Amino acid sequence: MANRKEREGGMTDSSTVVGFLLVTDRQASASTGGQASTGIVGSLMLTDEKGIPLEFRASTPVRPTAIQRIIYGNSLEGFVSQELIAATLLGEVTKQPNVLIVSSVALLGYQSKVRFPIARLYD
Repeated sequence: MANRKEREGGMTDSSTVVGFLLVTDRQASASTGGQASTGIVGSLMLTDEKGIPLEFRASTPVRPTAIQRIIYGNSLEGFVSQELIAATLLGEVTKQPNVLIVSSVALLGYQSKVRFPIARLYD
């Protein structure tokens, strides 16, 4: 016998959860010249199989220093995206996604740390 949530089309424990993770380097506003970064931020939205939002989380801006940019070099984007933003946001949600759609190639490297597939959609 179906429970009330199943009859009403609501979320059940066996439902598919799709995650969407966006990480972007925010630029300053036009009033400040628009050149300097205000920080790297991320957001994670989980939806059910119908696209109905279940959870949303956002990070605070990560602002690497000039020294960190030099030391990390080309690996900075991957480190910040994976270790600081993705790990934190995925650790905060109540359910893990069955699949995670990401915004950048740097996030594909996080695949080795999770048990669900990660994919990137290209423009």
